[in-house]
Amino acid sequence: LGHRAPAPLRTIDWLAETLDLSTKTVYRVYRQLGIPFLMIGGSLRFSEDRVAEWIAKHEESTEPAP
Repeated sequence: LGHRAPAPLRTIDWLAETLDLSTKTVYRVYRQLGIPFLMIGGSLRFSEDRVAEWIAKHEESTEPAP
């Protein structure tokens, strides 16, 4: 009925690899950077879709003005 399956939830290790950062750095800065996350049973989880949206928004906001 047009319902899309939710994006997979990923771990902080996945996020670190995606952003090409160390896991330690991601733990230190994910809240400061405003990366969307979920806490599930005391563990951080990141939606692939939400992270992709965050990356796209961040890239747009850092481009130099024409």
